[in-house]
Amino acid sequence: MVREEVASLAATERVCLIAFNDNATVVFDGPAAKQDEIDRVLSLLKPEGGTRLADALQRATELALESSDPQVSVVVVTDGLAQEEHSRAAAEVLAARASIIDVILIDPTPKGRPSRGRSRCADA
Repeated sequence: MVREEVASLAATERVCLIAFNDNATVVFDGPAAKQDEIDRVLSLLKPEGGTRLADALQRATELALESSDPQVSVVVVTDGLAQEEHSRAAAEVLAARASIIDVILIDPTPKGRPSRGRSRCADA
């Protein structure tokens, strides 16, 4: 699903991938045209460890604030097992800057299936 999101972008649009488990780390930051590199990075990501969603949202906020683009979109892929209070607070800060926040909820079990939600932020 993330690959499809990236493939729909213009080649010059900036893509930042933040992997998060016990840490939140920027694993890719570059143009959407680097699809092969993005695919390679995505293939290395595994759902394991903790779910430091708040840290990832804080990092996304930092990157969004650095951007001069008036429309910032964020796609969050998570197992939903994060600490809700911290994640909610971080999401509210991000929503002040991001125009769109997509959430893809995954179940990392063998029978797991993804589901998707979208939030449009008012006048961000």
